[in-house]
Amino acid sequence: MKLPQDGALAYSVDQAAHLCGLSSKSIQRAIKSGELRAKRTNRSAHGEPPSGRILILRSDLETWLENLDDDWWGLRY
Repeated sequence: MKLPQDGALAYSVDQAAHLCGLSSKSIQRAIKSGELRAKRTNRSAHGEPPSGRILILRSDLETWLENLDDDWWGLRY
C-alpha cells in the first residue's frame, strides 16, 4: 500500500494510525511486538525509561502495511 504523497518523511503514532485507518493502540502494539519499526527523538540515559517522541518512518510504515496478512479471514481468533 502506498501512502498519500504528503511530503512527510516520518509520522507520529497518531498520524500513522489516522493514515492507516487504525487505532493508535494498534500501531503501538505493532511497534511493541517488533512488527513495525519506530524511532525515538531522544535517547534515554542508561537505566532510565525511554523518553522522546515516537516517530515511524514513512518507508517502515509502507513496508509494515505491505507485509500484513492478506488471508486474515481464514485465521481463527
